[in-house]
Amino acid sequence: TTPSAWTSVTGQTTGNTVTISTANFSMNTMTVRAAALTMGLSTTPSAQTIVAGGQSVTFANIQLDASQSGEDVRINSVPLHVDQAFVVAGGTVTNLTTCQINNSAGTILNGGSNTVNSFTSLNDATSTTATTYTKTFTFDNSLTIPKGTVVNLVLKCNVGSGATANDSYRFKTFSGDTLTYTGVTSGNSASATIVSAQAGRQTVAAAGTVAVSIDSSSPSYAIGAGGTTGVVMAVAKFRPSNEAVNLTKIGLTLTNGTYTGASAAQDLVNAYIYNGSTLIGTATFTGNATTATSTLIGSGVNLPKDVDTKLTLKVDLA
Repeated sequence: TTPSAWTSVTGQTTGNTVTISTANFSMNTMTVRAAALTMGLSTTPSAQTIVAGGQSVTFANIQLDASQSGEDVRINSVPLHVDQAFVVAGGTVTNLTTCQINNSAGTILNGGSNTVNSFTSLNDATSTTATTYTKTFTFDNSLTIPKGTVVNLVLKCNVGSGATANDSYRFKTFSGDTLTYTGVTSGNSASATIVSAQAGRQTVAAAGTVAVSIDSSSPSYAIGAGGTTGVVMAVAKFRPSNEAVNLTKIGLTLTNGTYTGASAAQDLVNAYIYNGSTLIGTATFTGNATTATSTLIGSGVNLPKDVDTKLTLKVDLA
């Protein structure tokens, strides 16, 4: 607009003509934008090992992108594909049941009769075209994706106890599939853009194992005075593989060292096991016994898969 070209500009009180000296200026651009939605899969979870009998195992993270939408959009379902190694295309996927999609708050979106318990396999590691083996996950209630946001959904399934080593599963999306969305304000419906993508392949391995080793922070040889309490004896590192584990007991064995006057069982009053600063268990070497077992407090300690958890052993000296 050009204020200097405005006419009949007068003061409301005086009636005097007002001269506007402001030069030309532009106002903000207002762009009309239609509803839009893009669906794809995150790069996580990456390819990794899982175990037979696993419950609520994460197989894929679904991304619903409305960042370029002019309004909130609503959907009622999402299409997915899965391939199982060693199963021919069109074959039945075995040992994947109770497949449900969760929102970021952990709420299940397809429960009850909408829970998915069967699939037809692609068994095609390289195809980027849609196939006839689409599985539609229908939601219990419509899901709204706010404009300007990306909503992440998590697909979890149970793995049958009959799954054998090297069975593997991978979920995919294909650009040729159809996902219909509706604009919340306009009521207009359209097809979302689906990006061809695939989640990491989840391969069944042997049952979980735990490796235990001495951590580098564990103290070296030192002399402890009688009557001292809370003496750090060792720091052990626990690392589960294939699955997370719940540690409920720790066995301890006391051996004499190579130094003169090395401690015997009678020299230890109590032993304590800590996870960080939290006491999780105690043990007592009774009489001349050189072994003791600590039953951990409560339901034990959860050790995450492929993560080092350090537990500290402290003792009271007689």
